[in-house]
Amino acid sequence: MGYGKQSGFTLVELLVVIAIVGFLGVIMTMAFSAVTKTSTLASGQNMALNQVHLAGSWISRDVRNAITGTVKNTTGLCTMICSKWNGTSFSTTENETITYSISDHILTRTSKVGVKPATNVDVAKYIDATGTTFTCENVTENKYFKLTVKADYEGSVFNKVYMIKQVLTP
Repeated sequence: MGYGKQSGFTLVELLVVIAIVGFLGVIMTMAFSAVTKTSTLASGQNMALNQVHLAGSWISRDVRNAITGTVKNTTGLCTMICSKWNGTSFSTTENETITYSISDHILTRTSKVGVKPATNVDVAKYIDATGTTFTCENVTENKYFKLTVKADYEGSVFNKVYMIKQVLTP
């Protein structure tokens, strides 16, 4: 009495399939790891870029509107005096003193008008105090302020240089 035709897999065939699936799993894991690492790096670079742009935007706006600017001093990265325009002249009674400082990688803007209490705004995070500078330069007979901002977010570093000219003159 014969046995009918048996169907199934041999042990060798089963081991070959397991080896192929395991190999594909390793390749998929490595590819996923590479994509995740690249995505994290890009995210860090975007965060650093965003913070540099925030810092540059705030300081540039204030410098353009300032009557006087003081390069790096004991109170912070830079200090400037902004006067309010009343339509015909600058009001010297409502001068606003703006100081930018960096502490614990946070760029803070402090604004004080007259005897009113000062207001503080955290402008940007991840700012490197040693890589961020504010200097005054004469570029082709014109007075410009040079702002170099450096941000470092989880190892992703971004630098940008701004050349800013004061627009208002008393």
